Amino acid sequence: MCVCEAVVGSVLGAGVVLGDKSSVRNCVVGDQCVLSAKVKLTNCVVMDHVSIEQGQVTSSPCFYTYLNLSFDAVGRAVGRASGL
Repeated sequence: MCVCEAVVGSVLGAGVVLGDKSSVRNCVVGDQCVLSAKVKLTNCVVMDHVSIEQGQVTSSPCFYTYLNLSFDAVGRAVGRASGL
């Protein structure tokens, strides 16, 4: 269980994991995403299967997706998130 600061005006997809002290405001977060501790997103779109590293703060409109996407042995997407 996480202790989130806020999830306000946002849509979270299935299987989203929010780290401690994270906040998501006015965002759409796709399925199976991981937002690590202290991530603060505002006005963002995060595509499916994206992991955002600890402490990432975005306060302007952004779009997170993968670059150099690959898949692991069980078919899960693996790669680094890139904010556009």
